[in-house]
Amino acid sequence: MAKIFKFVYVMIIIISLLLVAMNAQGYCLVDADCVTLVCNFDEKRKCLRSTCVCQRETMNLQKQKQKQEVLEAKMEFVMAKKDEMRSDIKAILNLLKTINPWEYLFTLYFFFCTIFLF
Repeated sequence: MAKIFKFVYVMIIIISLLLVAMNAQGYCLVDADCVTLVCNFDEKRKCLRSTCVCQRETMNLQKQKQKQEVLEAKMEFVMAKKDEMRSDIKAILNLLKTINPWEYLFTLYFFFCTIFLF
């Protein structure tokens, strides 16, 4: 009977320690104490009222404008590359139309043989 009570008391202590350890990440004094907190990429770890929280970083208008300009430049670059690829594909298809099918098969056979043999 004493062993059962001892086992129950030990289990209560272990469970309470686990609960305390799982809740330990929330207490902080400065922002550097919030290292274990995982936030989204646009959020920063902050210590507010001795509790670690994820807080979105507010951007001023100039930063937002710069970010928008970068996104627009990237979009223009992607669209230019897309047009280049489209023209390249059209050129390859036109070239394939002019090639004899047997030459095409021989070229593919030669290409794959060189890849796998060397």
